[in-house]
Amino acid sequence: RDGEAIDAMSFTLQLPHNWKEGSTIYPHIHWIAKTSGSGTMKWNLEYTWVNIDGTYSGLTTSSVTVNAPFVMNQHLMTSLTSGNTGISGEGKTLSSVLICRIYRNSSNSEDTYSGDAGGLSMDFHISLKNPFVEYPELPN
Repeated sequence: RDGEAIDAMSFTLQLPHNWKEGSTIYPHIHWIAKTSGSGTMKWNLEYTWVNIDGTYSGLTTSSVTVNAPFVMNQHLMTSLTSGNTGISGEGKTLSSVLICRIYRNSSNSEDTYSGDAGGLSMDFHISLKNPFVEYPELPN
């Protein structure tokens, strides 16, 4: 917490070598409400994504609002793109890297849940290559 009611976590992510190049990725956060309560909570994912030998450009922010009720210590999973549409991987290649920051700004007017939220983990649902078609050297 930095005194402005913003809780944040920054991280990098390299797409694995069996990721299907160019396919959409779907970020999610697993989290808990630290107290039971009502209102809404807003998660924000800020990211930039670049291929090897590419140049990082501006940041993109995806924001989602979660509606109560919130139950203390209940394990929740929230998509970090509106409608779980994901992030397009068009033009992205193997070993591309995302630089990300996930945050909650509880002073935002759209965030009315007065309790704390605890992030448990982040994950990205991805499409994988078909190993028998795209890696023909593997035995059947």
